[in-house]
Amino acid sequence: MSDSDDEENITEGTYVYWMDQDEDIPRNALGEVLKVDGEKRKVQFPNYRGRIRAHSLNASDIQKGSFVHLTSADAPLEAVGEVKSLDDGLLEIEFMGDSKKLKPTRVLKCDFQPGMYVFWSRSDKDILPGHLGEVVPGLNDQGKVKVKFPAGSWRFRPSELVRAHVQRRSFVQWTSHDDDIAQGEIGQVVGSLNDEGRMKVTRIFFKSRDSDCDFDWDSDSELQT
Repeated sequence: MSDSDDEENITEGTYVYWMDQDEDIPRNALGEVLKVDGEKRKVQFPNYRGRIRAHSLNASDIQKGSFVHLTSADAPLEAVGEVKSLDDGLLEIEFMGDSKKLKPTRVLKCDFQPGMYVFWSRSDKDILPGHLGEVVPGLNDQGKVKVKFPAGSWRFRPSELVRAHVQRRSFVQWTSHDDDIAQGEIGQVVGSLNDEGRMKVTRIFFKSRDSDCDFDWDSDSELQT
């Protein structure tokens, strides 16, 4: 089971599929959780509203705020849209300054989502080689993704970005070791990017036998997943 399918992650506002089907909820009908009620979730589907056990629900890969591509032939290949809401089983998407309502099967999840850590595939005087940025919410009318780097924020096409191998919540090992962190010990990225510049990007939490220790690294190249 993935994190998104964990019952604790199926909370109010989550878009879900029912893992069964009937006349009221056909297969691939997308619904939205309205309320958490113990082991059950009150869900609004296009033709049904009621309580369903959480273990029989599957969280959609696409949620409110997700960045998506449109599969229609007339949509620019690299333009990105943002999911704003779910209405009667259709995703309302802001796309290049326009609002569209589409079936979930008509969109593809973008490789880059808000909160992800990325590199620019090029460099200049503002974004030096190796500088790490964070994708932030919000698109412009050209459907470009906004990324915050140490020196400022700029917009990019997805093809201009490279996803960092270390992301928030990644489990990692430090490539070195010391008195506090034994060689091969596992940690988890729990922090966010700082504003100081080159690759001082994550706060890593390690559990040692004696105590819990926090460390900052100057480069994610010192970490491996």
